[in-house]
Amino acid sequence: MLDAIKNELVSISDLKKSPMSAIEKAQTSRNGVYVLNNNKAVAVILDTENYRQLIEDYQRLIQQNDQLLDQIVELEAEKRIAMKVDYLSDEEVRGEEKSEDVEDEWE
Repeated sequence: MLDAIKNELVSISDLKKSPMSAIEKAQTSRNGVYVLNNNKAVAVILDTENYRQLIEDYQRLIQQNDQLLDQIVELEAEKRIAMKVDYLSDEEVRGEEKSEDVEDEWE
């Protein structure tokens, strides 16, 4: 979305002189305005509408990602069930017998 070549640029010194000018650039371009310090981008100015849209898009992507992860888990479970794989018990994996009478210092 934000590409320094396609976006407006403003130096930090120009921003200090006229901050509203940079904000107006962001509003009219409907895009971010890069703030440069020593010819390096250090910040981006967005108008409120673009910022709101950016946050909404981000939240939507997070939600879609969570849904996809849930689908992956469900598909993996279905695959395991379909393959009828025998699973090892906890004791078989650890190689030790389960002890019911554990000696501890709590008593």
